[in-house]
Amino acid sequence: MESGDRIDRVAEKETLVLANHQSTSDVPLLMAAFNTREKLLPNLTWIMDHIFKFTNFGVVSAIHGDFFVVSVSFQNQYNIIKFGF
Repeated sequence: MESGDRIDRVAEKETLVLANHQSTSDVPLLMAAFNTREKLLPNLTWIMDHIFKFTNFGVVSAIHGDFFVVSVSFQNQYNIIKFGF
């Protein structure tokens, strides 16, 4: 069962989906929900922490063109995000 906003209205548009990541089951559940929508998965790009680049699915993500970000704290006042590939 799905609940929340309907993504059918925005599936053909450029859209940013932010998930409140709560557990390790979130990503497989999102993929299962997105998999039922035509033309959605080929146009999907993930943004994830750079540490995932070194996991078994990091190579696949890099080939797919997903984004890896590095968050750096500067004197505990500013957060800087660097995009890396």
